[in-house]
Amino acid sequence: MGSIPIISTVLRTTKLTKYETIILTFFVLSYLVFISYFVIIIINTKTIRRIYRRPFVKKAPTTRINEHIWAKEIRVIADDGSQLGIMAVPEALSIAKTKLLDLVEISPKAVPPVCKIMDFGKFQYQKSREERQHKAKQKKSEIKGIRLSVRTDEHDLDFKKNQTEKFLTKGNKVKIEIVLKGREKAHGDLARKNLIEFVKSISVPNKTEQEIKRFPGGFNVIITSQ
Repeated sequence: MGSIPIISTVLRTTKLTKYETIILTFFVLSYLVFISYFVIIIINTKTIRRIYRRPFVKKAPTTRINEHIWAKEIRVIADDGSQLGIMAVPEALSIAKTKLLDLVEISPKAVPPVCKIMDFGKFQYQKSREERQHKAKQKKSEIKGIRLSVRTDEHDLDFKKNQTEKFLTKGNKVKIEIVLKGREKAHGDLARKNLIEFVKSISVPNKTEQEIKRFPGGFNVIITSQ
C-alpha cells in the first residue's frame, strides 16, 4: 500500500488528461487488489494444511497382547509352560496381571487361539535377536560352484568332492555342474547319472535345494548342508 503516495506524486508531476488519470488509477488499484487476493490465498492454504494435518495414529502391536486379543475364549499356557486350559480372555488377563506379566497370543490360527503368559518385552527382544541372527546367516551363505565333465578322472573327482564338502561345512550352498561339449551332448543320460553319483559320494550331510535340471551346456544341481 506504500505505492499509493508514489502514484499521487506521479499524478501531480505528470501532465495527464482526466481520462488518462482515471485509466491509470484503475489499473494500479486493480493490481493492488490482485496482489492482496494472492497473499490471502497463500495464507489460507498454509492455515488449512496446518489444521488438516493427518493425525498420528498409534498402531496396535503386530503380535496381539492383553486387551488387543479379540477371541472370546483362548487356550492358556502359564509362564512355566504348564497348561491352564481354555478360558475367557478377562480371566486369563487377571492371572497374567497378578504375576505382573503379559498375555501374548502365540498361535492366532489355532482353534481356540493359544496364548501364553510371559514378559512381552523379553519376548520381543528374543524374537528380534533371532531375526537378526537369521539375516546374518543368510548374508554369509554364498553359492559356490563346482564344475565337472564326463571325462573328469578319479583324482580330480576326489579333489572336487573335498572342495564341495569344505563349502558345505562352512554353510555355503554348492551348485554342481556337469558340462557337455560337442559330441558329449548326445550322452545326456550318462552325464546325469555321473552327477547323481557325485552328489551321493559327498560325506557331509546335505539336501537338494534345486533338483537336477538341464541347461544348454549340460546339467546342474544345487545342494546345501542339512
